[in-house]
Amino acid sequence: MRLRIRLSLLLSAALLPVALPATQHASAACTSSFTKYLSGSIQGTDTHYVDALVGFDIYDANNIKIGMDGCRTSGSYSVTLRINQNISAYGTTNPTAVTKSWALHNVPANATHVYIEVYPKDTGPYGLTSEVRYGKSYRRSLSVPLTAISLRLPLICGSGGTTGDIYGKVYVNGAPATAARVATWSSATDTNNTVLGWNLGSVGSGWYKIQHLVSGQYYIVWITPWSGAATTKHYNVLVNSCKTTPLSFSFTR
Repeated sequence: MRLRIRLSLLLSAALLPVALPATQHASAACTSSFTKYLSGSIQGTDTHYVDALVGFDIYDANNIKIGMDGCRTSGSYSVTLRINQNISAYGTTNPTAVTKSWALHNVPANATHVYIEVYPKDTGPYGLTSEVRYGKSYRRSLSVPLTAISLRLPLICGSGGTTGDIYGKVYVNGAPATAARVATWSSATDTNNTVLGWNLGSVGSGWYKIQHLVSGQYYIVWITPWSGAATTKHYNVLVNSCKTTPLSFSFTR
């Protein structure tokens, strides 16, 4: 699952749209009906109101990713929502001018399922992703339409939560190497009461680290050792509360 960014729909008045670019067919809409919808709630696992960006990858019955016009799209999210952009990355318990509700209207009729990724953000319409208090989370292959979708951001270990990390060395031909990309997604069963962890890794010469992952879950680690190389998946990586799981890689080029 590769999720990126785009917004091209009419949102409810309670939510602020953020228009972002995407690659999409320039033809007319691929469906004439836009009657489906998604809605739910969003908060930290500590019940705080949160500043977040929610990315949606929407798919049709043939498992083709589509945009909000119902046409095939690639390289970006189908659409995004920015929630509570005027509060900090620490969240708030003050209910003034914030919300725990979200809704996505005018979803194309040929949409059948959706993947959702949630980023903790900091103040402002273009606020940076910030994990000073919360980690990232996602939902997997949810039916469309659907209501009462629970999105929650995990409280990180340093703020009283129970997240953990994955860290390891990376070698190519026996020498330390900087991987092109490292990422991980939880393989735990998706339920409305489960917070699924995911994140992109930081990389350096001979090492990588993926932080703030929901603990007690097994993960699939995806690593691309150099630009243009095939991506390798490593399964069943258990993340424990407030601990670092070691996982190193060695490649031959």
